[in-house]
Amino acid sequence: MATASLAAGADFLHSSNGDNDSLLRIVQVRDLIAGQGWFDLTQYRMGLDGGFVMHWSRIVDAPIVAIVIAGTWLSGSQAIGEAVALILWPILLFASALFLVLRSARLAHGEAAMLPALVTGGTALYAVGVFSPGIIDHHNFQLVQTLAMAWGIIARTPASGLIAGGAAAASLAIGAETMPYVALGGAVVAVLLLLRGRSEAGLAAGFGAGFSAAALAAFVATVPASHWFSVACDSYSVAQFAIAIVAGAGLVAVTRTADRPVATRAAALATLGGAVGALLLIAFPQCVGDPFAEMDPLLRSHWLDMVTEAQSVVTLVVHEPDSVLFWFGTPVLALAVAAHLALRGKLSRGDAALAALIAGAVAVASWQVRGGIISVPLAAILLSGWIARIRSSATAGGAQQALTLSLAWLLSNTLVWGLAGDAIKAGDTAAKTTGVPSACYDEASYEALARLEPTTVAAISNLGASILKYTPHRALAGPYHRNVAGNLANLNILISAPDEARRRIADVGVTILAVCPGDGETTFLSEKAPDGLLARLSAGADVPWLQQVSPEGEALQLYGVRP
Repeated sequence: MATASLAAGADFLHSSNGDNDSLLRIVQVRDLIAGQGWFDLTQYRMGLDGGFVMHWSRIVDAPIVAIVIAGTWLSGSQAIGEAVALILWPILLFASALFLVLRSARLAHGEAAMLPALVTGGTALYAVGVFSPGIIDHHNFQLVQTLAMAWGIIARTPASGLIAGGAAAASLAIGAETMPYVALGGAVVAVLLLLRGRSEAGLAAGFGAGFSAAALAAFVATVPASHWFSVACDSYSVAQFAIAIVAGAGLVAVTRTADRPVATRAAALATLGGAVGALLLIAFPQCVGDPFAEMDPLLRSHWLDMVTEAQSVVTLVVHEPDSVLFWFGTPVLALAVAAHLALRGKLSRGDAALAALIAGAVAVASWQVRGGIISVPLAAILLSGWIARIRSSATAGGAQQALTLSLAWLLSNTLVWGLAGDAIKAGDTAAKTTGVPSACYDEASYEALARLEPTTVAAISNLGASILKYTPHRALAGPYHRNVAGNLANLNILISAPDEARRRIADVGVTILAVCPGDGETTFLSEKAPDGLLARLSAGADVPWLQQVSPEGEALQLYGVRP
């Protein structure tokens, strides 16, 4: 991936391609290097005056900061140091993920699965798109942690359990979106202990100990003492920490029943589950339910509902049927293979554990498509064993076995499902083509804005992180759910009629509007509010109290507010 990107001109070094999370991550890294406190996660240059506290973790910032500092020291240029980090960090994570896929396949299916795992796993990791150069958000790091958890469960040793539990806790501390996979991993370990007793006790004890220890380390390292008793449901706080300690230590305690009858183990695990559930419901009831339930209805309808990674499978079937095949093709196939093996009584322990993890990831992806980032690589591990078994029988078979093997190779490859989706999309004449004009995300498009005196800029939320990285200005909006006040104020400016928008602009101190005609978000908001300020400006209409301050023909059009 890195070689291909560099050969193509390394555009990720001067264009975000709409990857806001990676842009804001490098801004956060810059702030930390410049002296912002380790425990201070406030993004001061986004939102209303004073900024807002981000929900991200310093666990991801730390290695990137280390690479940037090392690259800066060696080259004498922080820009070069950042470029090194943008290339090296995703490569290191990709290598780690592929190593874990191969190790897991070898443990679960033997040496014969190594080549299939290399092909299917490598293409799956490439296809999910989180390891490309320039991508330094937290999703790729969390995927590596989840794969480490899966490997540890398959390996079934106390040491591997310790690593699996530690990886699960690290993933949870990085971001709450992996909470379902962490819970599922713990459930798989618990069920194995329930059904198999003593043979799984070492894994369960290691998992529980590693989970508790890593949860404690992450809490002390990333949560300031002044916030130890503050509950946050969307980031690592006392809520996640307390539940992790009870669950991890409780699992270790339950392993003392490993030699007891199944009923005793079941009672112990049920008691533990009840204790964890009671702690959640009694101490942290605010963290139960839809995390966006209280979001302002206007923000939900005009922003959240158009975020692709937050869409459900039902929405994808209606609006993007081509992507359904890509995200669900190999995971559903893997579950079908596991079900077939189970019906024949040939489902191994490793495949059973993988199938449970894949099923959970598919369920999450059905709710929010981002779950496919986890399910697709996990499916590759299980399918590598399927291919290996067919290969072993095909060597002594004829044309039919060769055809079966060819189909297995094709159907296990995520890219094949993606090509099938592309064919569907190409044949859908009614499909909308509201693509993102890449020029609005090129660094060069912000040169005129960067030359202006620092101020507050109103623009569509998708441009907020670019404004922060490429200019000294404050962006009123950005695609982050904690920036409620800034995003709402910005949205009201863009969709209000010009006279009302002028009043709202004065209230928040905006002096520059940045407009990108043709952008998907611009088009969406213009259709929602055809008489709004954004629709008027993107259509080229004159607004008397605004003066264009950018050169004609620029992709990013700038308007100054007249006194």
